[in-house]
Order: sequence, then structure tokens, then C-alpha cells
Amino acid sequence: MKMLNHNIVLFTTIVISVLFSQSSTAQLSGEYSLGNPESDFKSFADAISALKSEGLGGDVTFKVVAGNYNNVSVIDVENPDNNNIEFVYYGAENDSAVIVGRLKVFRTAHVTFNNFTIYPSENQDYSCIWSDESPYFQLLGCNILNLFNNSFDYDEALIKIEYPWEGPYLVTNIDSCKIVSEQQTFYIGGSKGSSWFRHNTIYGGIVNKSVKNRFSQYRHFIDNVFYASTNDFVATGQSFHSNTFYYDGIYTFALQGNLYFNTFYCNVNVRAGDIIGNVFNGSVELDWLNNANFYNNFVHGRLSSTFSNGIKIKNNYLYENCDINNDNTIFGNNFVFDTVDFSHGPGQMIFHNNFSEEAYLEMNYTGGAIKNNNISNMNIWQPSVTTIENNNFIRLGHGNVSTYGSSAHFYDPLYLADSSLYASSPALIGKGGKKNSNFKYDIDSVLRKNPSTIGANEICFNWQLSDIEIKCSDSLCLDLCLDTLENMYWSPSRLFSDSTSTNPTIYPENSTMVYLMSGQGQELDSLKIKVGSSPPIASATYSNEGLLVSFENLSICGDTFLWEFGDGESSGEESPVHEYREYGTYQCNLKVSNEIADDYFAMLIEIVTIGENQDLNKTMSIFPNPVTSDISIKSDVPFDELRIYDSHGTLVYNELTGNTKYYKINVRYLENGFYIIGLKTREGVTYRKFTISG
Repeated sequence: MKMLNHNIVLFTTIVISVLFSQSSTAQLSGEYSLGNPESDFKSFADAISALKSEGLGGDVTFKVVAGNYNNVSVIDVENPDNNNIEFVYYGAENDSAVIVGRLKVFRTAHVTFNNFTIYPSENQDYSCIWSDESPYFQLLGCNILNLFNNSFDYDEALIKIEYPWEGPYLVTNIDSCKIVSEQQTFYIGGSKGSSWFRHNTIYGGIVNKSVKNRFSQYRHFIDNVFYASTNDFVATGQSFHSNTFYYDGIYTFALQGNLYFNTFYCNVNVRAGDIIGNVFNGSVELDWLNNANFYNNFVHGRLSSTFSNGIKIKNNYLYENCDINNDNTIFGNNFVFDTVDFSHGPGQMIFHNNFSEEAYLEMNYTGGAIKNNNISNMNIWQPSVTTIENNNFIRLGHGNVSTYGSSAHFYDPLYLADSSLYASSPALIGKGGKKNSNFKYDIDSVLRKNPSTIGANEICFNWQLSDIEIKCSDSLCLDLCLDTLENMYWSPSRLFSDSTSTNPTIYPENSTMVYLMSGQGQELDSLKIKVGSSPPIASATYSNEGLLVSFENLSICGDTFLWEFGDGESSGEESPVHEYREYGTYQCNLKVSNEIADDYFAMLIEIVTIGENQDLNKTMSIFPNPVTSDISIKSDVPFDELRIYDSHGTLVYNELTGNTKYYKINVRYLENGFYIIGLKTREGVTYRKFTISG
């Protein structure tokens, strides 16, 4: 009897074990077919029902056969481990899987639809694609078409994305799609979300007229081509990188958001803080953009800037008229081919520009300073206050200049060509700061190198110069205009890193005499350099070994220094060494003072340990390294955020990547040097160094 009971207990245990095993393996993972009677799942409804009833045991891919599918809904599928749920068309290239009506994805994480054709039914007035509170929803390689040119209701569009108003951030990614709708292409509502549009071709009305974009919602448009049928692309929280825009309407195309390396084939009105590296083939309007940065752009049409106090227009090619109607404009290092008219406001700073032989600089009832420019024609009409100093006036018979100001020079800049305003004359005299970012470019807009290129702070030592006056923040290049300094040298040696160089750059801190000596010690010629006081320029860098940070003071013209390290400690040393108590990010502030003024410099100190998570580092690779333009990041562990820090610890790039194992970015806009790349994964953060050299 005891044996019988024992056998019964044993049998019961085996049954329970088998049942438990069947339950644990019933969760979906891996690949399944979908769409015909022989498939694992005959329909989307069957597959989604299985996801909800059986759950997820890992990433799952549904390979969908060609055919038409009506009204697909993925709603409330539990996915606590954030496994990937992908529906992908799997068939011949000349066929397709088509979703007709509406695709809904509600409250379900990590859903991807790949390589589908999706369009609304005829006369459908509600959204064709609707994502609501679904983290990392993706549309990849899809054709999303408003085939019947439907008109959508209020708060509806071809693609509708809803984010929550509170809680964690959600991400939507639309990549490599063709999107066509005459109007109401996107509607994006809610607050806590970030939408990424990459590598798409988009036709029609770009944004729904009733876009809800409040608080902290962001949209990033990268490498898309837009064929716009409406002129309004205005919403806060937008950024645009490497896109191409076409618009042939009668109105100016209005765009809001920072612009980096885009190309426009239309007239555009921009509202942005940063407008950098773009090509504008039409006119550009910059209105109400206080303190904006307009850098490194090519403008082939008219440029106008109105009511934009403190805007910085620097390092641009400006081929048509420029109308500047602002206060305190900084206009520097530009190549100017036509008239620039300043017609309003005080405080205009016009420096280091190259004007073509036909270009005009006009100041109408406005004031400021005009310094270190190559100018052909200049008219000044009743300025309130205008300082004209140290400009080079191109020697042309038809030049029209109303006044030359002080320290005027008259050299042919020897531009390389009518279309290339790079000066090649070695006889130009001017100022160029050693470390001042305002003067890091020559008068020919070439970034200074060592030895310096021919430009604003360089002179030809031609035995005809009188005394030279510079400020303590200036450098001076002495150029003999010879190929060799045979049997000659410069003196005093303390000023010269190489006293036999034919074009040495010196940084005198005090007034001094410079001598050219023969090999036998005989004075051949001399130049007196008068150095005057100038406000200090604060700058610094740092290096660290663990928590011990060594600060290098790069400031000039400073007498006293005050460091605040961001952890409550401070120092008055010129270049202190400071030990932090723990790893982290600190903002370090430097105050530099002399009898004239104070200047401030702030930098972010990021103290990290490269390789602090060795297991994670083994899974991460970056290539190529060194890199010149595109860098690829590959990881065995999915990462959802990517950060890049420069050698000073300053965060220069930050992007939510959407739980991927591979990412590719272009870093050509970053300066040469070494950087730290950080990936945030579920297991932690991993860091790796790489170098940009180009």
C-alpha cells in the first residue's frame, strides 16, 4: 500500500512538471510566417491574439506574405522586457503586403512594421496610421500613401503619433519610407516623446495645421527629401540635419528648428538658434532671431535679417544683397559678392570680411565698428557712432569709399579668382588673436594654422614699415617673402620658437624691438612693436588621471585668476591641480581679471573611467578609427542612447537611438582630436575612445 501511494505521488509530480514545461515554452519568440492558410498564423488578428494570450519569450518576427490586409490593430500587448515585435513583408520585390484602412499601435512597446504599403480607404477621414503611447514604434522602408487624396478631420493626418503628457520619454522612428499626402501628412500630439524621421522621401503637406507640440516634445529630421506642397513647417522642438527641401509655391517656405547641413531649393524664412553649414539656393529671411548663429552657409539668394538682436553672421558665402536691420549684429569672416546694407541699430561689429571688387558695404543711420576687412566700396550715411580701423582698401580705380578711418591700408589682396575670395597677398596687416575665438580666422576666412596662413595678422617684412601697434591678445607673423633665411636669424630669441623661420609667428606680451640679424651678428633691420593693454580673454583645458584633474590656463592678458571647480572648492592659482571626491560631471568656471575688465570661461568636466564596465566594452566596436566623416558603432548589447564627449569633457553630441545594436553618424562637423563615445544599455554605460583626423 505504501508503494502504491509512492507511485501515485511520483506520477503526479511528472504530470505537473510536463504541464509547467509546456506553459513555459508557449511564449512566442523567433520567426513565424503570417498571411495564408499554410502559415503559422493566418491573419494579423491571429498573431496579435497569440501575443496577448501566450506572451513573449524573446524577440519575435512575423514574416508576412503578399496580399491585402484590412485594419491592423496591435493594442495592449504586454512586453515588460522590451522584446522586439517586428512585422516584415517577406516576398518578391515586384509584389507587396498592403495594409488598407488603419494601422493602430496602442500601448505596446517596440513594434516595427517593415517594408509595407499602407494607405487609407477611399473617403476615410481619420488617420491611416495611429500610434498612441507606444515606446519605440518604428516604420521602416514603407510606402505610406494617401492614394485617394482624402481630407482628414481636425486632429487627424496620414500619420498620427500620440505621446503621453507625463511619465517616461517615448521614441518613434520613421526611416527610409516614402510618404505622400497632399495635406495633413503628420499630426504629433502629447508631450513626452521624441520623433525621428530619417532617410525618408516626403511629398505634400508637411505638417498638420493643428500640430500640438508643447513642453518637451522633440522632432528630429535627418537626411530626408521634402517636396512640400504647403509653406508652413513651423513648430517648436524641431531640428533638421542633412535634409533637402523643394517648394515651388507662391509664398516663402516657413521653417522652425535648428538647421545643420541642409540644402534648400526655395525661398525660406527660418526661425532657429543655429543655422550652420546649409546651402540656400533661394532667398533667406532671418527675423526675430536674437543671438542666433548663422555660420558656414552658402546663400545664393538675398539674405535679410530683421529685429534679430545679437545675431552672429559668420564664415558664410553671400552671393546676393544682404539687408541687415538689427541691433548688435556680429558680421565676420564672410565672403561677400554683393551689397551689404546695415540700415538700423547700434553696435554693429563688422570684421575680417572679404568683399569682392563689385561689392558694397553701406551703413545707413547705424553705428558700430568696421575692422580688419578687405573693402572695395563703402558708404557711410550719418552713423551715430562708427569706428573704422585697420581695414585694407582694394586699390581699384572705380572704388567708392566715403571715408577710410584710421590705420587704413591699400593693398591688392590678390584674390584667387572672382569666384574665390581667398586673399593671397603676403602684405596684409591686421590683428589676429592667439586664442580669442573671435579672431581665430584670417582675413581670408581660412582657419589659422601653424605657421599662420597669409591673412589679417601677417605682414611682409619689406623694410618699409613703421612701428606696429598691437594689443596683448594679438599675434604677429613676420614674413620675409623669401624661400630661405640663409645666414640670417631673428632676435630676441625669447620671442621665436624657431629664429631661422622665414615666417615666424610671435606673441609679444610687452612692447619690444624685433631685429633681423646676419649670421655674423650684424643688425640688418628692425621693427618696433608697441603692445597696448586689452581686456583679458579667458580660456582653459584639462586632463585627468582618475579623480585627479590638472587644469591648464590658456587665458591671455590676465593678472588674477579664480577657479570654481563645481564641487564647492575653488583656487586662485594660475593652473591648479584639483582632486574630486567622486566620478561624475562638474561645471568648472574660470574668472580672469586685469585692470580693464573681467572675462569668464566655463567648461564641463566629465570624469569617467574608460573601461569601467569591462564586460560591456568587449561587446562594443567602433570603426573606422581614426575617422574622417562617417563612424559606425556596433554592439552585441542593444543601446538606446549615444553620447560623444570632446577632449575637454564637453558633451558635443547626444541622441536617443531607439534600442539598436548598430548606429552610423557623420562627425565631419567636429574638429580634429580625440573623443569619448558612450553607449547606454540595460546593463550600464560603456565608453570607448576614438580619433577624428581629416
